[in-house]
Parts: sequence; C-alpha cells; structure tokens
Amino acid sequence: MQQTAQETVREPAESPPATGDTAPAPPPIDEHGVVTAIATVVNLSPQARMLAENLKCVCGCGMRLGRCSCEKDPGGVSMKRHLQSLFDKGLTPDQVRAEMVKAYGTDVLP
Repeated sequence: MQQTAQETVREPAESPPATGDTAPAPPPIDEHGVVTAIATVVNLSPQARMLAENLKCVCGCGMRLGRCSCEKDPGGVSMKRHLQSLFDKGLTPDQVRAEMVKAYGTDVLP
C-alpha cells in the first residue's frame, strides 16, 4: 500500500498598507505558512522616543507608549504618529507633553 502526501497551499497574509512614516514589518510565517505576528513600526526621532518612554498608552494595556504597538484607536501606533508629528512641527518636549495631555487626557501621564 502506497501513501500519497497531500500538499496544502495557504495564501500569504496581506501586510497592512504603509501610511505616513510607518513601515509595515513583513509578517513572520512559520514552516506551515501561518502568520505568527504582525507589527507596525513607527519611526520616532530620538526626542520623541525619549518622551514616549515617559508617557503611557491609553489603549488600556498599561504599557509605556514607547513599548506599546497596538493598532487600537487611540493606541500605541496612532499615538506615536501624533507624538512624532508634534516634534516635526518644532514643538519642545514640554509643549509636546502638554499637547499629548490635551489630545489623550491625563491618562497619558505615568
């Protein structure tokens, strides 16, 4: 009796579209073709990265903004985009902190 192997073809997962200054990471796919995680990376300047470590994400995860990568709205990705846009406008770190509190409330403060 001879056994035949069946080949299963799985469609690759689609990456989220790139917007703004984000670069979608290619999805990690295991040997079975299953996507294990997808993350959107927001490129932050050194000043924005420092401030993000001193603010909290308001998505409910309780993490520092610099560490959260959730796609909730508001959440880590959208908040980091906003944070970087404020620095891009030339605001100082204190002004950016004040604008983040205006936008997201005092829950953004550690």
